Amino acid sequence: MGKLEEYKRKRRFDRTPEPSGAPEPVAGKVQDKPSPSAKRTRLPKPKLPQLEVRPGAEHGDTFVVQKHRATRLHYDFRLAIDGTLKSWAVPKGPSQSHADKRLAVMTEDHPLDYGNFEGKIPEGNYGAGTVMVWDRGTFHLEGNLDALKQLEKGEIKFSLNGEKLWGSFVLVKLKQSEKGNEWLMIKHKDAAEDSSWNIDEHDRSALTGRTIEEIKEELPPKRQPIPIQAAEVQSARKGPMPSRVEPMLATLADRPFSDPHWLFEIKWDGVRALARIENGALTLRSRNGVDIAQRYPELASLPETLAAREAILDGEIVALDAQGHSNFERLQERMHVRAPSENLVAQIPVVYFAFDLLYCDGYDLREAPLLERKQLLERLLFTTERFRYADHQLEQGKELFALAEQNGLEGIVAKRADSPYVSDRSPHWVKLKITMTVDAVVGGWTEARTSALPFGSMLLGLYHGKTLRFIGHVGSGFDAKKLKELSSRLKELSASTCPFDAVPETNEKPWWVSPTLVARVKFSGWTEEHSLRHPVFLALREDARSTDCANGCASAT
Repeated sequence: MGKLEEYKRKRRFDRTPEPSGAPEPVAGKVQDKPSPSAKRTRLPKPKLPQLEVRPGAEHGDTFVVQKHRATRLHYDFRLAIDGTLKSWAVPKGPSQSHADKRLAVMTEDHPLDYGNFEGKIPEGNYGAGTVMVWDRGTFHLEGNLDALKQLEKGEIKFSLNGEKLWGSFVLVKLKQSEKGNEWLMIKHKDAAEDSSWNIDEHDRSALTGRTIEEIKEELPPKRQPIPIQAAEVQSARKGPMPSRVEPMLATLADRPFSDPHWLFEIKWDGVRALARIENGALTLRSRNGVDIAQRYPELASLPETLAAREAILDGEIVALDAQGHSNFERLQERMHVRAPSENLVAQIPVVYFAFDLLYCDGYDLREAPLLERKQLLERLLFTTERFRYADHQLEQGKELFALAEQNGLEGIVAKRADSPYVSDRSPHWVKLKITMTVDAVVGGWTEARTSALPFGSMLLGLYHGKTLRFIGHVGSGFDAKKLKELSSRLKELSASTCPFDAVPETNEKPWWVSPTLVARVKFSGWTEEHSLRHPVFLALREDARSTDCANGCASAT
């Protein structure tokens, strides 16, 4: 029996707008003419957004829950497995509470495009009534067996990432079932579990925002669906994965603002990294294009937590402190270690905060609006302790900045919600810093006043066009280990001429270096001469190019 034979046997597709599951006509192929005796025409489908279906896709594919007011109100839970929607009727609906063990009666397979069906099934047809797309999203199989083998064993475990349902679930087949098709749907205990769950409080379509009554009355949609596949994203372009992408960089803003056309994120202070997922493998490239994946082996499982086969993500690698704040000084213990030991990885684990999605499964998303790119990313990424989605706040930038300041965070990032992704510094992304920092070029160093120290201070500058201008020296923030490491690096880069546009005045004898090192320092402000006030060294930035350290971007690092 074909996968959809029972589904088709129960329905007359000249009398119902439900999808038939028939393959789309092949371009240029002559189609069979309809029989002259045919008295009915195919009913039109509701005019709703259509998903691109990917037959045979399994890992991290789509799920849908449809609220169905037929003879009895129930919910249909469906997983895209092996080219069809495996389906269960859940009389009381799925629950986010572990205490609710919901009966789920397995029904016939449905075609993949049934996941978009929302509308009315006319009287006299099988399942006559109103259908709502109550929830939809992606799922991720748990365990080592594939989906079909888990179904065969009578127990399938998965994590959901939808608008209403998320976290870990299991479907277990009842051994004493008289009909042989009765299962239980159970929510596992995890961070997503909600003991106070009430399904009636979640009663609008995930596709159109309508209630079941509004769908019955055929009222127009109230919202656009949140994308769960790349093909649904506005301005997504089919094409091969780009071989190289340069990161989009932010500019500096003087003060926080609120604006309905902007979204606002917490600024994570770490190492910028573009993550490329291809053929199950991960490449992590820093801002200057260096592959840093080997430095962070705990991030190698990113492909397993993303519901996509090919993707390019943008994000930040951070080390968190006990309060959950990003700690750049803690991260520098990992930044320069090319092959960290298991002990170091355990002592200072890192987290990848993903904030953008540039390419996904055959679609280039860089011209799409940022908000839609982020919405798709949120649906595709299954968060763990190693991988997080960088959430945002729409419009309320002043409020988020004040909250960040109260919690001792570095600042926030403001981004136009409709901005495309450009590989350049853009006014559509701006950083608003609470703690002032600068990534500056190291142009030299001064002798120490005591022989116990290898050097006294580092001489820093920023580029004005192609000219490197001196902005001050930093002589604090170094422990013995840093002094030794930096002294070695500075001597390797020794140069005979001053790299600054004018030789700066120094208290001790200066020595010059080739201007390739980038140092991050924090400081309290700028003098009238545009020099740093009270600078403190934080770390070398091997992921940044010295030529990117320009005046005007001093706090937009």
